[in-house]
Amino acid sequence: ESLLTYALCVEEIARGWMSVSGIINTHFIVAYMLKQHGTQEQKDYFLPKMAAGEIRGAFSMSEPALGSDVSSITSKGVRDGDDFLLTGQKMWLTNGGTSSLVAVLCRTDEGLSPKEAAAKPHRSMTTFLVEKEPGFGEVRPGLTIPGKIDKMGYKGVDTTELIMDGLRVPADRVLGGATGRGFYQMMDGVEVGRVNVAARGCGV
Repeated sequence: ESLLTYALCVEEIARGWMSVSGIINTHFIVAYMLKQHGTQEQKDYFLPKMAAGEIRGAFSMSEPALGSDVSSITSKGVRDGDDFLLTGQKMWLTNGGTSSLVAVLCRTDEGLSPKEAAAKPHRSMTTFLVEKEPGFGEVRPGLTIPGKIDKMGYKGVDTTELIMDGLRVPADRVLGGATGRGFYQMMDGVEVGRVNVAARGCGV
């Protein structure tokens, strides 16, 4: 369906309770990123479950030292055989506790010299599709969701940190199957998210 249809739906939802439009937003962004950029296997596996509400999505770019300045990300993904090991700290994760799938942006630097990686940091970003159990604490080996961040408002949404310490993710859970595309994938998703935020404001 069109973004206009989506905006009209979000407007009505936010008119009733804005937090719900935020919960939908981060889920919708992940589904949209999968639809646009996922491998066929990733689409077939995740999208029907997301449409049915069996999987709740979240996506994660920000870190304690940065918000939208994505090129400064320090979270890392290092290849280990058929897997990647992810390490780093993420912040302001909408649906952090309740989600069962998180699209996480990390730096991978695969196939780039240190000079290239420094000159064009956006080319060394990769989106990982991380599956986890909902809840708080260590939700899978190497992945901790410490708890809800206390906010002034917007309390209907659980916003959390996400701490990765040697989190093992199979290579087939790199969004789109190739590293180095994460910056473009995330920016594409955020564009759709901005439509939600604008529509939400109208609804409120």
